Amino acid sequence: MSNTSSKYYEAEYFLEHMKLNRNSDWEFRYNLSAFISAFRSITFVMQTEFKHIPGFEEWYTQIQENVFKKDSGYAFLNSQRVLSIHQTGQTETNNITVISTPDEWISTLFTDDGEPQKIWIPAGEVKINTKWTFQEHPERDVINFCTDYLCKIRGIVAECNSQFFKKSP
Repeated sequence: MSNTSSKYYEAEYFLEHMKLNRNSDWEFRYNLSAFISAFRSITFVMQTEFKHIPGFEEWYTQIQENVFKKDSGYAFLNSQRVLSIHQTGQTETNNITVISTPDEWISTLFTDDGEPQKIWIPAGEVKINTKWTFQEHPERDVINFCTDYLCKIRGIVAECNSQFFKKSP
């Protein structure tokens, strides 16, 4: 397995733990920070691992021009990495937690910047579901956003390994 693939699987690991811990504030945040760091490191590792292979630099330049620079999501995830690692210690996220109970029509929304707010919904079995969004992209669920970008980078990792891994000394 290439070092690049190993770093990809590290990012995938943290994404899975985000999914498992979506209802736990700090566990979700820590796994998100780790995911974003590992995600960004994939291309750093790729460049280090394959830079000495003939044709890699040209191939990677094309990926940068045709993929990374044309899709603002990559830059956005990197900006969240900079916040989390170098500036504030965390990403800029909001969460909404909906709690429904069997005998009440009540739920509570918790947001990062406000007091808990009560809302009324039909009663059902006890369920807790937290939706996380980036402040800059409130329309996108964090887990879906990260999953989409991990899928995109998986294709790049596969292409890179296909073309350059066997040529590695």
